[in-house]
Amino acid sequence: MGRHLPWVQTSVGFKPPTGCVQKSVLTMTGQSFIISSEMSPRTALQNERIRDERREEILRAALRVFARAGFEATKIADIAAAAEMSHGLIYRYFPSKEAAFLELVQRAVRGGMQLTERTLANTQAGTPGQRLHQLLDRMLDGVRHNPEYSLIIVQAYASGTIPPEATELLERYSQQTLRALSQLIRDAQASGEVRKGDAREFATLLLAAVQGLSITRLEPHTRTRPMPRAQTLYGLLQP
Repeated sequence: MGRHLPWVQTSVGFKPPTGCVQKSVLTMTGQSFIISSEMSPRTALQNERIRDERREEILRAALRVFARAGFEATKIADIAAAAEMSHGLIYRYFPSKEAAFLELVQRAVRGGMQLTERTLANTQAGTPGQRLHQLLDRMLDGVRHNPEYSLIIVQAYASGTIPPEATELLERYSQQTLRALSQLIRDAQASGEVRKGDAREFATLLLAAVQGLSITRLEPHTRTRPMPRAQTLYGLLQP
């Protein structure tokens, strides 16, 4: 007779106990083989990976809901429905919708700051005008593929009840982005690649255009419209 290890289960559709993983076991009985399953506790690393994956699923769902409905109108129930999880499970990872929203704002701001800083620091990438063009191209690429993150920032600006931490973070992000973009425009003006004028005004125009395009990407009837190219925005500033 074949010998089976403990926790062997051969029933079809068996669901492993919580905290266990199911492994296939091959045993031999005479001239034939039996494939069965063996239950073993998950390791700490496996549990951590599962928690991280579930947390990311919740954040992806929350991003879609917040981007469309805004902070004030969104409820934990909406996030749970979008993530196809129970309310209780959502609360295990985020004590409130404020906590989830703040996490998303932090990600959006961090991504925007890193993009701007890399472009400014990479002086080997070309002239100031060329780097400005590259920055606009990357911003529009983000709008094209991930408009929700841009909309999270727009929704945060439009809401009067977001968490204080998010308000402070957005204020720093707004000032830093406007300052960095204005300086890049001044450099391009000095090299003759951008026409004369108020650099802060030009920077405000470009940022408003990018945010506005984010909104249109979420409207079904406008998705088929051509996305403006970076050259189109850059051309507004050329001599």
